[in-house]
Amino acid sequence: MKISNDLHIKNVLYELCLKHTAFTNQRINRMGLYQGQPRMLMLLWERDGMSQSELVEALDLSQPTVAKTIERLEKKGILLRKIDQDDRRMVHIFLTPLGRSMQRSVMQSFEQMAQQLLQGFDQDEKELLESLLLRIKNNISGDLNQA
Repeated sequence: MKISNDLHIKNVLYELCLKHTAFTNQRINRMGLYQGQPRMLMLLWERDGMSQSELVEALDLSQPTVAKTIERLEKKGILLRKIDQDDRRMVHIFLTPLGRSMQRSVMQSFEQMAQQLLQGFDQDEKELLESLLLRIKNNISGDLNQA
């Protein structure tokens, strides 16, 4: 039985996701980071002191996943938690000097990865690719939110 073109495209996307994950993990592991941690750091580099619940929403991850990521980064001395003085139920997450010092190398690494991934694409192709990928993301986002 011949597979449909749609199924072939889905399989290519699946393989791309696997390769992209391996490609990214290989590079971030060299910096002592693991999957998901750079995204959290990028948010905090933009807005240090976000609450844990704000990070959950911004990262679109579960509370336990975010808590575990914070815990791991805190153990490495990259982040620290502070309880809000006005609302003791709220926890704010702050970068340590080590966490702030990682910004340049992490961002340079991600820029290099992006350049490698998009090597040979002109600006129009990049914009078209982004548009198509966002459409695919939107097509499945509703299903994920209902799960």
